[in-house]
Amino acid sequence: MRRIFLFITCLAAMDAFTQPHAIGHQSSVNRFNQGEELSFELGYGWFALGKAQLVVADELHQYEQAECYKVDISGRTTGILGAFSKVDDTWGGFVDVNSMLPLHAYADLNEGKYQRKEDIIYDHEEGLITVDMIKKHRQRPIIKHEFEGELYDLISGYLKVRNIDFGVLEKGDTVRFPAFYDGIFYDFGLLYDGQEKVKSEVGKLTAHRVIPIIPENKIFPGTNPIIAWISADANQLPLKVEADMFFGHAYVELTGYKNIKYGPDFKQ
Repeated sequence: MRRIFLFITCLAAMDAFTQPHAIGHQSSVNRFNQGEELSFELGYGWFALGKAQLVVADELHQYEQAECYKVDISGRTTGILGAFSKVDDTWGGFVDVNSMLPLHAYADLNEGKYQRKEDIIYDHEEGLITVDMIKKHRQRPIIKHEFEGELYDLISGYLKVRNIDFGVLEKGDTVRFPAFYDGIFYDFGLLYDGQEKVKSEVGKLTAHRVIPIIPENKIFPGTNPIIAWISADANQLPLKVEADMFFGHAYVELTGYKNIKYGPDFKQ
């Protein structure tokens, strides 16, 4: 059960890795807002398993003399599941305001008996990633990875996707993007599948439908196993993500938001 919750929590930012290299349409003004808070429900089938929250700090932070956005994603089990398998996870990071590239990422995962803390440093000049990890209260050897060119992670990718101008894309457009997550380099793709009306917890809205193109794997089997909907408005909020996984159908859905850039707060 711990793994199920971890997978669907990550779905909340799955559409984050969508920085389009081939097309490259980016808004000149940020669509996300400092101080913004988004709330999500995580579920499996008919059951709600937990809640997640994404917060952009209301002030800029300094990291290694660079001005940065600070973003945190947290997820926890609730209800009956929480009584049997408690999960309390946090991912966060500092993203350079000018380049929108990740500088420092961190995680604190507490999932029953499984515990892990890690710090990841991105040196873009040297093309080097340094991973410092404590797992099950034991310090693990520091791991270094080399890379070339631009590289995004979970947090920086999320901010990047909020600034994509989906309105200029046509149905069938495909983009590619490099990403690093959990010690692995990915070459994901994204298929833009047009607009449609979608019923969500924050209302019935017109949304951009996007389909991540992922390598064949055992976790997400079948054709187009993940679909995400992003609001087709000035905020481009992640409304919903659905995934057919090896254990069944999982979802992440936006349930509330406040301090968004355009429009009032929404609370259930």
